[in-house]
Amino acid sequence: MFTKRKQVERVLESLILGLKSLSFIFPDELPDKTFPDLKPICRCNLLSKLRLYGRIENLVLENNPFPLNLTKLHLKYSQLEQDPMAILQNLPRLKILLLGTVSFSGKEMVCSTRGFPQLELLTLLFLKELKEWRVEEGAMPSLRHLQIRHCKKLRMVPEGLRFVTTLLKLKIKGMPKNFKQRLQVLDGRGGQDLYKVHHIPSIIFN
Repeated sequence: MFTKRKQVERVLESLILGLKSLSFIFPDELPDKTFPDLKPICRCNLLSKLRLYGRIENLVLENNPFPLNLTKLHLKYSQLEQDPMAILQNLPRLKILLLGTVSFSGKEMVCSTRGFPQLELLTLLFLKELKEWRVEEGAMPSLRHLQIRHCKKLRMVPEGLRFVTTLLKLKIKGMPKNFKQRLQVLDGRGGQDLYKVHHIPSIIFN
């Protein structure tokens, strides 16, 4: 258990370069739950699985702070103000991504063409301020499972989902009634966004 910022810095700086999996979760009673610098993590070239639960300070979009060999990444409580997709979509081997509670505090996210080439599972969870998510044609060409949970302000699924032909399952949970109705058939009529997801074999509403 770490109680001082300097102790956190020393742990990050002492990470073994051959590390393949890392979970760094701040205890609830720690008042300053902030990762001051991700550079030590970036130097772990063999790291494939990473969980960071805490505020990420000084995430610079021009410099990728994550190892390129990552296949699984979970972020929670990061409080990122800039769209994290601009960085994360360039991780060439990433297969599983969870953006969890308060990992992103902005209103708009964009997945660009050729972004996330290997991503298979994406979960968006408790992104309370997210209003618009755009997916450009050619993004996430390997995506198989998508979960959207408790993103209360998100208006609709992205237009670009209709181009993600690999999708097998879409799971919607804790979303507003209007969001769900746009994806459902009601009184014999399809919702406004049904055409975006009609190719997905399994759509689950909880």
